[in-house]
Amino acid sequence: MPEQKSEFSYDINFYELSAREKHVKLSATPEELAALAARMGFISLKNLQAELILKNLGKTKGVIVKGSLKAKGSQACIISLEPVPFDVKEELAFKFLPEGSITPEMEEENIYTLNSEDLEEIPQDGIVDLGELMAQYMVLSIDPYPRAKGAMLEADPQKGLMVNEPEEKKPNPFAKLAVLRDKN
Repeated sequence: MPEQKSEFSYDINFYELSAREKHVKLSATPEELAALAARMGFISLKNLQAELILKNLGKTKGVIVKGSLKAKGSQACIISLEPVPFDVKEELAFKFLPEGSITPEMEEENIYTLNSEDLEEIPQDGIVDLGELMAQYMVLSIDPYPRAKGAMLEADPQKGLMVNEPEEKKPNPFAKLAVLRDKN
């Protein structure tokens, strides 16, 4: 069964990249924005664009993808369902390595290294969908629990559930002992 194409697709074969840097500009069309908004559950998606630089480091060393991502749109508040705008402006860096070459040790080291590239694998056929990669990175860059200004959760105090309330201060268990000490 053939794999379904992304709404915002830009395939590039990493195995065909030369040693020279390749500059890529991606900008979603209104139709692609509408289809992405529908799939991602956004109220609207007004803009999605990326400017990327791809550098082939050699067959065994992989490909570096660096650049910037911009996106604007709105998503529904988790409480009131009112539109909550988002404005993504992210710098990004990925290091694509040949399939099967990323070890757990490399992933762990990468987590603890500041300013390192996100590690990804180059598929066996060498084709990477940069459009879908940008769409996924955009989703990871926005608030997963958007709340409109002033939106408050309501709770049922009879069930013992309180939200948006300050935590009650618990009494000191040694307060009664202090009273006995003071009597003597």
